Amino acid sequence: MPFSKGTFTHFTGRLSSIDNESSPGLRFLAGYLKAVDELDQTAVVPPLAQFLDPSATITMNNGKPSAYATLQKMFNQRIEMLSEFGHSHFPVEAYDLLHEDGSHVVICHAFSM
Repeated sequence: MPFSKGTFTHFTGRLSSIDNESSPGLRFLAGYLKAVDELDQTAVVPPLAQFLDPSATITMNNGKPSAYATLQKMFNQRIEMLSEFGHSHFPVEAYDLLHEDGSHVVICHAFSM
């Protein structure tokens, strides 16, 4: 598969330092991780589903790609097992890749607790 040309933004730091001046992909990442971190998914505004295309898959912990419906089941189990969850305790490293066609790919390395 050929690579497309484009630019990228690199970020290392806490999610709280991603602001309105940050790249669109980094702003997406901050909102997405905030939504993922919420134990009570019914309290998430905007809902996590609004961050994802219905056909989107998420790959976590070097596992197989999972559909949103699978993730929702995991979130329901998580609320029963944990009192706290989040990515905000540690710095994250992310790349927002901007392709010539205007699309973005965000690659993130983060720890959760």
